Amino acid sequence: MNTNLRKTFGQITVALSTMLALAALTPRAFAQGGIPLWTNFYNGADYSSVTALAVDGSGNVVVTGSSSWNTSGWSYATIKYSGAGVPLWTNRYEGPANSDYTTAVTVDGGGNVFVAGRSYGGGGFNYDFATIKYSSAGMALWTNRYNGLGNGEDTPRAIAVDSSGKVFVTGGSWSGSHYDYATLAYSSTGVPLWTNRYNDQAFPAA
Repeated sequence: MNTNLRKTFGQITVALSTMLALAALTPRAFAQGGIPLWTNFYNGADYSSVTALAVDGSGNVVVTGSSSWNTSGWSYATIKYSGAGVPLWTNRYEGPANSDYTTAVTVDGGGNVFVAGRSYGGGGFNYDFATIKYSSAGMALWTNRYNGLGNGEDTPRAIAVDSSGKVFVTGGSWSGSHYDYATLAYSSTGVPLWTNRYNDQAFPAA
């Protein structure tokens, strides 16, 4: 392949990647009969991708994903839309090393928003659980980080909140020799309540 063809192919690849990233972070709402009600686009300074969505009791839509910012790194990007598609607020979270990727979102009965993801803490593969609670108006109420036993890669996969406001986060956590399930519980005010790890020793990490 000559230089011009390689250059053209590279430009096409970048353009397609950008289009796919934008499409991934484009919330769409459909009526019961499949009629589009609204579409919203969000793009950071560079690239954006969505990972999770939740709907609260009032019909508001919360979308979370990761967005690069002036090519300096990745941060959480969480947006709340009204049921009519009007953007209500946008919040970003940047951890200590500007390498942050959301994996899960949920809402409680009061409309508070809970986002979990992995956030690079620096040094090797030191990704931590990073969990944030926002008020229904988008105010950051608390942020908690969890670094597992192996000071390695910890990635939450799911988040839930119970009727009393307790928050539960679970995912994979490197112990130093294998991956465990790690499940954390926080009070409604962000106080760590307990942490449990589980590993079936018959199935160590590859």
